[in-house]
Amino acid sequence: RICSDGWDDTDATVVCRQLGYFTQGSVTTNGLLYGSSVYPLLWKNAMCVGNESRLRECKMLGFWSLDRCNTSGVRCNPSYPGAPQNISANVFNSTSLTISWRPPLAERTYGAIVLYYFYLTSTSFSYNLSPNTTSQQVNGLLPYTTYACYVWASNSFGWGPYAYIQVTTPPSVLTQNPTNFSASVVNSTCIVLTWSPPVLSWYNGPLLNYSIEIIPQMDTTQRSLISTMQTLVILSSLHPFYNYTCTVAAYTAAGKGPSTPPITVTTLQDAPSGPPVRFKATANGSTSIIMEWGPPVPSKQNGIILGYTVTITTVITGQMQRLNTTNTSITVNLLKPYTDYSCSVSARTVIGSGPQVIPQLVQTKEGSPTGSPLNISHTTPNPDTLILTWSPPDPSYRNGVVRGYLVV
Repeated sequence: RICSDGWDDTDATVVCRQLGYFTQGSVTTNGLLYGSSVYPLLWKNAMCVGNESRLRECKMLGFWSLDRCNTSGVRCNPSYPGAPQNISANVFNSTSLTISWRPPLAERTYGAIVLYYFYLTSTSFSYNLSPNTTSQQVNGLLPYTTYACYVWASNSFGWGPYAYIQVTTPPSVLTQNPTNFSASVVNSTCIVLTWSPPVLSWYNGPLLNYSIEIIPQMDTTQRSLISTMQTLVILSSLHPFYNYTCTVAAYTAAGKGPSTPPITVTTLQDAPSGPPVRFKATANGSTSIIMEWGPPVPSKQNGIILGYTVTITTVITGQMQRLNTTNTSITVNLLKPYTDYSCSVSARTVIGSGPQVIPQLVQTKEGSPTGSPLNISHTTPNPDTLILTWSPPDPSYRNGVVRGYLVV
């Protein structure tokens, strides 16, 4: 209890501040409004400076010792509360966060806080919250989106200024794959892939890169991954006439989004890169040779095998002949007996022929000589004796090893 002696508006300002009211316009009252107080113990002559937070911090000049004293009073102006303090955000994931705050400063409440109002921009989230609530969780937000959050406090007089914080939810994986995915064949070893980014409204964060997966159907274990920031990639050094399955997906900082539906593209044909296999050449009598083989291994056919080119060369003269066939065997006739031939074969596609097999040397079997002995002559040393002499047939007509002569 304080006597009104020396009681002024500066003292009233401290009292209103202590009670949590707005201090501007605080005025004193005295016993005319609140009556007198009774001995034995009363403060008197408060000497407040005006910046104290509580009345007990003010200097008092003494006690009132008379029986009665007019009691001091104050009239405080009501006011809106101050803004909530220490607003902060705790982001749980790309779609959920919690906003927390503390009540306004005690000297700025100007009475009891009766309500908080919470509002999040770009959403329908707004709440009236009890005065004991100092946090609010919000779910169902959009990834990688900036929200402004406002919190107001209200006392019996009304709403005060807001506390504000801006928060951005983190990225998440994309929910849509790239669009307009297509492939163009350039040649037997090159494909161009193009696509468009996902629809902008489906972005859940900045695009970091695209990942292209290429799987050759001939060997699905040989998967290739290519990373790029572009929406076009040139695939080179591919295998001719191979089917490739391709997909593309976009990445954000949160990871890989869905891939495009796969597309399968076939490189163009090329000449075979490998020779026929299991090649075998054998003499079939004195004037023919049989050759047999299998197609090149599948990975080196490089297209549809349309046929084969057989090459047979007379070793001694270098004379060459080529024969085409769609079969995997051939009999070459009208050869010379007892002659060495070099034999080989190659496969061909619509583009051209591939490499030949390693040539095999085959000698036709012996045949009857087709040439007569040369330089025949005779002498008659006496009437009953005839001596004949001659030379062997020309080598090209011997057709084998001359093992003897028949004289008739």
